[in-house]
Parts: sequence; C-alpha cells; structure tokens
Amino acid sequence: MAILEVKGLSFRYANQEEDTLKNINLKVEQGEWTAIVGHNGSGKSTLARILNGLQLPTEGSVTVQGTELTEETIWDIRRQVGMVFQNPDNQFVGSTVEDDVAFGLENIGVPREEMLTRVAEGIEKVGMESFLTQEPHQLSGGQKQRVAIAGLIALRPSIIILDEATSMLDPIGRKEVIDTIEELRQQVGVTVISITHDLEEAARADRIIVLNGGEVYGEGTPEEVFRMGDKLVEIGLDLPFPIILANKLQELGVEFETDPTNRERLMDELCKLQSKI
Repeated sequence: MAILEVKGLSFRYANQEEDTLKNINLKVEQGEWTAIVGHNGSGKSTLARILNGLQLPTEGSVTVQGTELTEETIWDIRRQVGMVFQNPDNQFVGSTVEDDVAFGLENIGVPREEMLTRVAEGIEKVGMESFLTQEPHQLSGGQKQRVAIAGLIALRPSIIILDEATSMLDPIGRKEVIDTIEELRQQVGVTVISITHDLEEAARADRIIVLNGGEVYGEGTPEEVFRMGDKLVEIGLDLPFPIILANKLQELGVEFETDPTNRERLMDELCKLQSKI
C-alpha cells in the first residue's frame, strides 16, 4: 500500500528559466526505506522540501495517506512527514536534550502528561536516556541527529525524511544515525526516505531512486541500481567501496552467490569463499 505518491511533479524556482524537477512520478510503500540519490544540483533536496510541504509543486501532485498537498493541507502533511536536516547544530532548539525533544510537542499543544510520556518514548528509542540534561555543545554530531530523530518520534509522523542527515558526520556518527533509523523501522514500522549522494548509505535501503538533471534516471533495488555501474559514475556518483572491490574480484574470476551491495554482504560472501578453500 502506497503511503506517499507523486504524480507528474515539476518545480521551478521563481528566478530560474528551467524546471529544477521535471515530471517526477514515484510511490513509496508503507514501512519501506527509499533512498533518493543524485549529485549536487540533481534536484533531490528540492524534492525533499516538497514532500515535507516546505515548497509546493509548480505542476503535478503529492499525496500522503490520501491527502493531497495544497496550501490548505500543508500543516496536515507536515504532521505526517518529519524531516531531519543536514546540519545537526541548526536544528537543536532546546537548552537540553529533554527540552529539545519536547519543543515540537509544546508547539502543537500536547497535554503535559502525554508530552512527558512521548518525550521519554522518543529518547528511549534512540538510546539517549543518559543524556537528558546534556546541553547541545556537550553532544557529538551523531548524538544531536539522534536527538532530532527522537523529537520526530515524539511527534509520531508516518514518514521520516533524512535530508543529507549524515553528510556532516564522521563515520561513527553516520553509523549511529543509520543504525537508529533501521531499528526504528523494524520496531515501529516508520517509513523512511533518505536523500543522499552516498551510495554506500543508500545500499541499506529497500529501493533506490536515482535523480539526474531533475528527472528520474534510474530506479530499483540496490542490486539493480548498482548494476548500472559506470552510468552512475558518469552522472557524478561514486560507487560504494564493496561494489568496487566485488567488481575487481569478479574480474579475477571470483564468483559470489549473491550481489554484495554493502560491507556486511561482502564480508559474508568472502567468509563463504574462505570456508571453501
């Protein structure tokens, strides 16, 4: 069942002569992790802002759980679609972790008793219980992003959008955020849309949509998309290291039972090969 559907979506900024997005059509299923990838300027962040109601399409439609995005329904859409932005420092608005998670609930007038329950729930889900009274400057980038995710959990959206949410983090922080999102998806069935240029991160998704020049350039499972190989490189994307290594090994005659689209799968395949030697 599609929780989000985009039909014939085009968008043009007021100061531009050409559309930034051109006739985009896509569906996102309930509980699915969809990665939208592309080089800088491909239109992926513009698409993220439209899906969250921060922009309205020039043409076409966006429908979330049966509600079409319009000027009248923007706030209804935003209650359903939460977003984690690129810079963790720009979205931390509370003086402590607990205050930050409560901020959105206070804005929509959630009663205090329910708010306390939701705040505790959100913080527990991202494993930040021991940081309740910590101030923003005491947290790492990955921890700040986990607090942002906790705030979304408290608001209980149906969809979480990660708009380059790991691009400013170190490898440890990036892993913290991605692992947190995957755990949430498994526990509560939240639908995830990640906007990224990092194909290794996108490999964790169920499905990848590739944008190029504001159009859908390719779509499929990670295995299907990574088979595009040099075509992805030609449009400015870097293939994940596991794919590059697997391709080199296959050129040397190594055969894998399944496509090693990420580090975990590659390690599994290499262990299988080692056991046969």
